[in-house]
Amino acid sequence: MYVCTFYSFKGGVGRTMALVNTAVELAKRKKRVLIVDFDLEAPGISTFQGLSCDAQAPGVVDYVTEYIKSSKAPLAKNFITKCEKLSPDMGELFFMGPGRQDSEYGKRLHEINWQELYQKHEGFLLFEDLKAQWREQIKPNYVLIDSRTGHTDIGGICTRQFPDAVVVMFLPNRQNLVGLRKIVDDIRAEKTRPNQRPIQILFAMSNVPYIDDENNVLGELIEEFKSTLKIDRISAEIHYYNSLELLQQQVFALDRPKTGLAREYRNLTNSIVEKNAEDRDGAIGFLDRVLRTSQSLRRGKVRLATKEAEDHITKIETHHIKDPEILFRLAEFKVAKGELTSAGNLLDRAIEHGFSAPEAFARRIILRRLDGNEDGALEDAKMILNLPESNYLDLSHAARTLAEFSPGSLKLLLDSVAVQNLSADDKVTLASKLNFSTEAMKAAEAILQTVRAKSEEELKKHGGETALSLCLNHLGRFHDTVALLGGTEKSPHEFDGLQDLYNFAIAVWGRDRKIPVELFGRAVELAESMVNAPPSANFSQCMAIVYWAIGRQNDAATQLERARQFIKELSVTFSSWRYLEVKPEEFLHDLDEVEKMLSGAKVEPIIFQHSSNGPVSSLIH
Repeated sequence: MYVCTFYSFKGGVGRTMALVNTAVELAKRKKRVLIVDFDLEAPGISTFQGLSCDAQAPGVVDYVTEYIKSSKAPLAKNFITKCEKLSPDMGELFFMGPGRQDSEYGKRLHEINWQELYQKHEGFLLFEDLKAQWREQIKPNYVLIDSRTGHTDIGGICTRQFPDAVVVMFLPNRQNLVGLRKIVDDIRAEKTRPNQRPIQILFAMSNVPYIDDENNVLGELIEEFKSTLKIDRISAEIHYYNSLELLQQQVFALDRPKTGLAREYRNLTNSIVEKNAEDRDGAIGFLDRVLRTSQSLRRGKVRLATKEAEDHITKIETHHIKDPEILFRLAEFKVAKGELTSAGNLLDRAIEHGFSAPEAFARRIILRRLDGNEDGALEDAKMILNLPESNYLDLSHAARTLAEFSPGSLKLLLDSVAVQNLSADDKVTLASKLNFSTEAMKAAEAILQTVRAKSEEELKKHGGETALSLCLNHLGRFHDTVALLGGTEKSPHEFDGLQDLYNFAIAVWGRDRKIPVELFGRAVELAESMVNAPPSANFSQCMAIVYWAIGRQNDAATQLERARQFIKELSVTFSSWRYLEVKPEEFLHDLDEVEKMLSGAKVEPIIFQHSSNGPVSSLIH
């Protein structure tokens, strides 16, 4: 049971409207929801269309009145009614109203002395007992309480004793800012009092106008709210909605779910659910949001999560100790933090409890490789090959592991269920990632040839010709590259893509052992027409070779130096000297070889040593 109070310092911000729509949205998600109208002097929940809440049923005032008379906590379920089910596939709504709305209601309300109730009649224990009865008799997933505005005794009950969380709704103006400061401080102080109850606070801006803020009036006020109230995140923003249907008190989450207002109430509901560590959907939503944030940050520059978020994540793990999907997300969070041992343990638990998604094995491969667990990494790699839903990224992790620890096992890649299930586009993408070893290049070529065998057009459409030419050049299959990219009769000016032209020129050079100056000259034309070409170590290396081939030695030397500068920022890059992805030290060695060639030494690209008039060993069988 998660208790959430809706509070606003001033009225007119749509607090009750937000509560009702949140309740319905939760019911649509099949939750059991208890609505409690504690706005005793101005109750309004029962007036909303569609809820079917009985305004004449006994409620909070009657409950307290009976207790004062008898000194015994009444049976809570006698003061709670079940709302008519809104839809067969929705959860259930229950309602504890303010009290029977008869001619004596006001008298009963004003006879209650709330301070005396607490000081002389153990009011604190009364409401603790009420919460326990809610839990035992109604068994709600959520209790939503509508609280009075301002500074009141009742407001303190609703914002400090009852809730696990408080939605503080406000129009961003200084009147609300001044009024909310003490309320927010009091709520936060609960964790320092003897019972040490940390209450989560969600800040929701409401009735925000859709207007141009050319003078940044709204922006400055929001920043002032964040600074003064120490707000890390605005949980929801609900804009002013110009519709007469608001006067009819329609429940937008039910009657008009596609409107912008309904969407904003859904966002508020999501924020509340995320705060509830016991709610599986909320736990997943919270972890996904934290992980999305982590992907946009760089560890060490910005904190991945606040202490409050860290504490919440600990609660999630406690409540979902055997949930495989949540355990996997917790592992991802630990990876983002760099806590790899903890991440590995969580991944093991996730997989043990049935999480068989390929990304779990792909992530564990990385951790096992770092830990030196070769057998475990190989086991996970082979598992990925056998999962039909594995994508090209998962398969690339598996392929790297096979190449490192059991190169001969790369033959399993082509015939695996996972690769066979890939689309032509994904096969090309996977093949383009297998450029880190000769055995991997053979596997890549085999995969690309299967695409080619089905459709030359599909291969070309997805960039497969370029990927295949890289494989063939690395393997010394220069005749095949030339045939693939157009044949000997193809004119240099028929090429309008620099990469294919460069690969073609290298293949002609490797085949004939004669520099095709005209082809490299066309490469210069294309390169120098690329005004916005992104600089890279590989591009500069290629251009150093191209300029050398046509006799522009100074330009070649300049490009060579640029390549040396760019490689300082990289962990790996593709080297056109050997047509492989290499580490910086290997790339620098290749640049030294290019420099020797520039100086007149009889040096040639490493791939020329692989040259063969016939095909080298292939994985196709």
